[in-house]
Amino acid sequence: MSGGLGSWLAPRQQGGVGAAVLLVRIVLGAAMMLAGWGKVGPQLGFCPPALIADCEREQREACGGDAVCEGLIPARCSDERRAACREKAESAKRYFAGLRWLGDPAMPFPSGGGLMLWAAGLAELVGGALVLLGLLARLAAIPLAFVMAVAMATAHVDTFEASGSFLTEPALLLFVLALVVLGCGPGRLSLDGQFAESKGGGGKRAGTAPRPGGKR
Repeated sequence: MSGGLGSWLAPRQQGGVGAAVLLVRIVLGAAMMLAGWGKVGPQLGFCPPALIADCEREQREACGGDAVCEGLIPARCSDERRAACREKAESAKRYFAGLRWLGDPAMPFPSGGGLMLWAAGLAELVGGALVLLGLLARLAAIPLAFVMAVAMATAHVDTFEASGSFLTEPALLLFVLALVVLGCGPGRLSLDGQFAESKGGGGKRAGTAPRPGGKR
């Protein structure tokens, strides 16, 4: 990592600012990872375990204590979970396919929304993880800010039209938090900060070595 790039990725900050940026990173990173997994997970066949718990409870009530009936519950609920997961995945695709830029019916997403679904989900999942770890955080904040801007221009247009303001939208908050990370850097309590500090510490020790003649 060159000195210029390293200082941009993890600029030096006062302790209070670094702690504040850490809180921003935790909120932004966790929220983005959850949002991204909510999009990508069902496409890969992963759905919340709560689907099975709810199914098992309903099936036991329906069986009324019958041992044979209860023995079939795991298979039934596993099939129901897979079916619910497939429906959730298809519902997400339909949702993205129905989005329009600025609410204009003549401006749909490309590839029926499937491409944008994967692009947004992976950007949120991977970008959120990088921001949370503080690894290439400023670079990762760029696609996160872009995804949130796109969300406000598509999925949340109805809210703006209804209220005349985006101030109540979580997408706006996450957009601002991404800009904070982009503008301030991840702080010392991050992998970027630790790498930059180790580089700077080595240079400082080298610079204080005794010079010929006994002077520093």
